[in-house]
Amino acid sequence: AEKRKMMTVPLRILVPSESVTFLPSSNGVTGQLSVQVSTRNTVNQKGIFDHRAYRIHWDTDSDQEFVVVSTDLVLPPGVHVVAVGVRDDATRVTSFVSTTVELHGEAPQ
Repeated sequence: AEKRKMMTVPLRILVPSESVTFLPSSNGVTGQLSVQVSTRNTVNQKGIFDHRAYRIHWDTDSDQEFVVVSTDLVLPPGVHVVAVGVRDDATRVTSFVSTTVELHGEAPQ
């Protein structure tokens, strides 16, 4: 079987800062988000599952509307359903979103 070239896709997740619980810490305020990413190829149903925790240090004077967390997905060319779950660890409030990503590429020669 011929292997298909894997592609690295940067994924940026924007969470409204008002939805994150920030608690006092030794260096200001911090929040913690748990992020779960699941992908599924629409043809062969193969996918990945990734879970990561992000500690966010926040400036109390900040007027930023969003907290941004980033990760990379490594996927073969094709059409993939990408689902993202974000949980505020302090309140356990969880939100989900999904989208479809189409990657074009050729197998290595």
